Amino acid sequence: LMAQRRYRLSVGVVAPTALSATIALPWEIQTFDGGELPSARSEKFETGFKLASSFAFSVEVVRSPPMAELEVYMSANLGAAQPTALRLVAPPSFAFYAGCLVADGRVARSCEPDGEIGGRPVAKLLLRTGGASIALSGVKVRVSSPATMPSSRAWLLEGISDVTGEQLGWGEDAAGIEVVQMRDTSVVYAGISKIETQFAVRFRTRYAIGRGGRIQILKPASF
Repeated sequence: LMAQRRYRLSVGVVAPTALSATIALPWEIQTFDGGELPSARSEKFETGFKLASSFAFSVEVVRSPPMAELEVYMSANLGAAQPTALRLVAPPSFAFYAGCLVADGRVARSCEPDGEIGGRPVAKLLLRTGGASIALSGVKVRVSSPATMPSSRAWLLEGISDVTGEQLGWGEDAAGIEVVQMRDTSVVYAGISKIETQFAVRFRTRYAIGRGGRIQILKPASF
């Protein structure tokens, strides 16, 4: 190292697994010229950022057919993060409805679509003051499911300060939810073009369809 020259050093570190969101750790730089004692050292300084907490986070559904409106239950342990808002990131091809909050769990006060991150839809949930200091449960949001399950099933949750936008914590449910197709479906018809013919449809449902329900068949564009 040469005197009076500015250097920039990039190194990899492993962050602690648990840390209070209110603590900013001091760092210190030392140089050595071959001896046991440092030849120079800096004053201790803070990094200017805080480590984000790790949330234990999961999503569940009662049922999850394709191309349908789903009610997704959220639960999370937010630790000491105390966010004032949450960003819920769904897998690609899902979509959040406007006014997507179904049940507030006594902690959420609103849910609205908030754009996309890397092709994934995002919903922003504003929280009641002091309402989500440790646990988040009983919160339910509305989403629309895709026709087929995307390759990535993970759901992500980010805890932020709604005032500063600072990230306070995050969590992931890698398994997510599965879009379940109807079982034992088939269509049989005459395989001759440009004729009017009858066809038979076979299917099996997982749930009973009550009075007033209906069966809807979506045909290919060329039919």
